Amino acid sequence: MEDSIKLAVILGSGLDIVVDSFAEKKILNEGGTGLHKRKIYLVKHKGKKALVFTGRKHFYEGYSKSDILSNIRLTKQYGVKTALLSNAAGSLNENFEVPDIMLIS
Repeated sequence: MEDSIKLAVILGSGLDIVVDSFAEKKILNEGGTGLHKRKIYLVKHKGKKALVFTGRKHFYEGYSKSDILSNIRLTKQYGVKTALLSNAAGSLNENFEVPDIMLIS
């Protein structure tokens, strides 16, 4: 496993384009099932390494809790201590506009 990876980012639907912004990247793993096909990238930015996940499994696709948590377990295997998850949850708040960011805790 790669060492000194401090951050993992699990991207929500429609955010795969974020990976294109990294000049240094390589695919560590690729999964071919489900609506959102998973790819795990090792990216580098200003000498810092991070894992970036695109695609993930969901309950509504019929996956188990174990399947759904597989990305989180992989971050632990890589020694990552901080993970940032994004999603396309949206909001009922009429003051929010695309692409406003909201924090869910």
